[in-house]
Amino acid sequence: MTWIKLNLNFIGTSKKNQIFRSRAFKKGQFNIYSPVFDKKMNMIGHIKDVFGPVDMPFVSIQLDTNIKQVDFDFSSQSLFTKMKKSRKK
Repeated sequence: MTWIKLNLNFIGTSKKNQIFRSRAFKKGQFNIYSPVFDKKMNMIGHIKDVFGPVDMPFVSIQLDTNIKQVDFDFSSQSLFTKMKKSRKK
């Protein structure tokens, strides 16, 4: 597994999710339902949806049930995900 820093800007909150804008998106960088971690590598939730323009999409992150939005400052936090190493054929 490889750790990937997500280049996301916090936009706001929907009813159930936190909405971010990806600054630089590479295909295969992350997938829907990929776990999301804070800088201490604690899981805070998972990617619920990716939508909008292909080059700079919006990313919806659903927080884990034990994380509350008021406990977490998204504007100053770095977020990470894990990516499986691709198999060489």
